[in-house]
Parts: sequence; structure tokens; C-alpha cells
Amino acid sequence: MKTKYTSITLALAGIICAGQVCAQAPAPAAPPTQPAAPKMSEKEAFAIGSYVLGHQQGQGLHGAGFGEKEFNTEELMKGLMAGLKGEKPSIPEEKMRAAMQVLQGLARERAEQRAAKKLEDNKAFLEKNAKREGVKTTSSGLQYEVIKKGGDRKYVAPAGGAQDSGTKFILHYKGSLIDGEEFDSSIKHQPDGKPAEFTLQVVPGFAEALKMMPVGAKWKIFIPSALGYGASPRGPGGPNSVLIFEIELVDIKSAPATPPAPPLIQPGPPTRPRASATTPPVRVPAQPNPTKKEKAE
Repeated sequence: MKTKYTSITLALAGIICAGQVCAQAPAPAAPPTQPAAPKMSEKEAFAIGSYVLGHQQGQGLHGAGFGEKEFNTEELMKGLMAGLKGEKPSIPEEKMRAAMQVLQGLARERAEQRAAKKLEDNKAFLEKNAKREGVKTTSSGLQYEVIKKGGDRKYVAPAGGAQDSGTKFILHYKGSLIDGEEFDSSIKHQPDGKPAEFTLQVVPGFAEALKMMPVGAKWKIFIPSALGYGASPRGPGGPNSVLIFEIELVDIKSAPATPPAPPLIQPGPPTRPRASATTPPVRVPAQPNPTKKEKAE
């Protein structure tokens, strides 16, 4: 029974995943501390769990672009109760599969429409933002605003265009969307107030800012989607989102120096083989004794 309807279950999961948004920022240095769970009875756990399961499914469908009036709550409850009782579905499998395919197609279509609209909205936002006093735009399209200048020390790229092997940037940061929603911050991961630690393995716009900022500076940067997560739904705000970060660069720890390569061993002059028991002796001809006449001369 479970195997027979696996494809339909996966289809429902596909509908939900089509509109889910996974808010991800640059990797935090440590996960936030979770508070201790309150004690509760099994009855209360089932009551709250029922709400949580319903809310998660509803939130997923909402994220996929579906509204509250599109699903039949009566049929929803009938299907849920039949599944809990272990009963067979009252609808033929072929019809269930066909319905899931229709809904998946609708989810993709609506996701594409939302992504296209967001791209236009964010383009208009960046064009307007670029005209604000104090906002500068780089050749890549990254926008930044200097809040505090900082010192003179900046990131130094490896010589010869080599790949950076682990420079660490110590910073405080806060990330938000253009509507003001905050999706991440260093304080969430460092509740003791310590700064977070990053390498250049972050989205391109964030990395570009880190390479330009002097130590002690505080900037507000505006990352176009092309320099962020692009059309991927896994980034904060979903596809084509502009990411806004306030960054205070506390320090830069240079990557450990690569040890020099050992010198090549130069071949020396060939050595003369030593005599051994199997080596024939080498005779040096003796000089002839001079005659009396030669001595006199």
C-alpha cells in the first residue's frame, strides 16, 4: 500500500517545494543556542502537533502560490482521516496522479510569474537607490554606502592571481530584504556579542564588499540578485531577491603563508667508484729512473 502511493506523496511534496523559501545567509560561525523545551503531556503534544502539521502544509502550499479558497477543506479532512485510519483512497490512483501533475504545473507557472515580477521590482529599487546621496555603484552592479570610514588596512589578494587559501574576515553583520524584513544577523549566531568569522566563500556581492572594505569600516551594501542567489529559491526572500547587509569589519586575519617549495637537488660531479674485491687493480706506470747522462744534462 505504501509503495503504491509513494509517487503521489512525492508529487505533493514537489508542489510544496516549488514555492518554499530557505532563508540562508553566509554560514554562521556557530548555531544559535536553543532554549530548553517546556514539559507537556501527550494530549497537549498531539493537539499542538496537529496544528503544526496543518500549518506547515498550509504554509508550503501558500509559498507555492495557492490560496485558502482553492483547496476544499472538507476533502482535505476526508483524505487526512482516511490516511490515519489506514483506509484505501476513495479516488482512483490515475486521477490522483493526474491532479498532482496539474497542481505541479500550476505551482511552477506561478513561481515563474512571481520571480519575474520580483526581478522587475528589485531592478526599479536599485535604480532609485543608486541616485541616493552617498550610494556608490561598482562595475559589477554592487551598491554600497559608507557609514564609517575605518582605517587604512585592507584585504591583500594573493600574489600572481592565486586563489585565496583562507583569509578570515571578522565582522558584525545584519541582513535584510528591501521590505525591511531581517533574515539573519551575527547576533543571532553569537548571542555573546562576539563578531562572526567568514572567508571569501560567500555570495559574490558579499565577497566583493569584503575585499574593498578597510578594517574598522562600517558599510551598508545592496547586492543585486545576480551577485547573490540569482533565480534560486534557496536564498533569503526567494528568487531574484536583493540582499541588503550592514557590515562592520572588525579585523582581517591573513591566510597562512604557503611554505616555500624545497630547492631542487642539483646533480654533483660523478664520483669515482671505489675499489673492491671484484674490481681489478689500477696500475699507475712508474716513472723511469734518469740515466747518469740525463742527470748531468
